[in-house]
Amino acid sequence: MKVENDKGLDEAIAYLTRGLEIQETNYDCLIGLSKAYERKNELDKAIQLAHLAIEQPNSNINSVFYLGMLYLKKKDVKNASEQF
Repeated sequence: MKVENDKGLDEAIAYLTRGLEIQETNYDCLIGLSKAYERKNELDKAIQLAHLAIEQPNSNINSVFYLGMLYLKKKDVKNASEQF
């Protein structure tokens, strides 16, 4: 989903959060919410959600790579290298 402005981003966050209220282990909602918070530059929240996402049974290697990229964006090379 492409979001053009902060209002759209806030709406996306609201929808994804609602999805997690329905199913708190929903991988797609966790990753989507993580990416939304990344776009808002709330990296700690994005990292927290990415960690939850990779714990889900339908997670994949892309999630681990994404988490590593979030750590790099935060300039946390140690944790980034652990993901890679």
